[in-house]
Amino acid sequence: MENTVLVISPNAQLIQDIKDFCESKNMKLFVGDPNSPDVIAVPSKVCIVEKDFMDKKSWNDWIGFLVDNKGEDVEQLLIVILPHSFSESLLEEVKQEFDGSDAPIQFMFGYDGTLVVELMKKFMDT
Repeated sequence: MENTVLVISPNAQLIQDIKDFCESKNMKLFVGDPNSPDVIAVPSKVCIVEKDFMDKKSWNDWIGFLVDNKGEDVEQLLIVILPHSFSESLLEEVKQEFDGSDAPIQFMFGYDGTLVVELMKKFMDT
């Protein structure tokens, strides 16, 4: 877990930016399948998920897993990527889905690989 970044996204540039970061930090990159339990089954230090890319069952299973494991001491950064166009109502809706979880989650709109890498650097440095 200490050394793995899991990404579930179809965005090639985002994956490349994360891959470059992983190589610079001697970390492993795992690109997960959006229609599988990879988001739960693959232990990772950083988990980056594009909500609209995952199927509904995998998304709901992941949230259920996070809720069921509430209170466990896991040092993991979760980044949830939402559609490009910012919407306060969408952000609140997605945040509510995670209400039963105490997982540290960063939400972002769009695929800015630079921003994702900055969030990862900040998390790794703390």
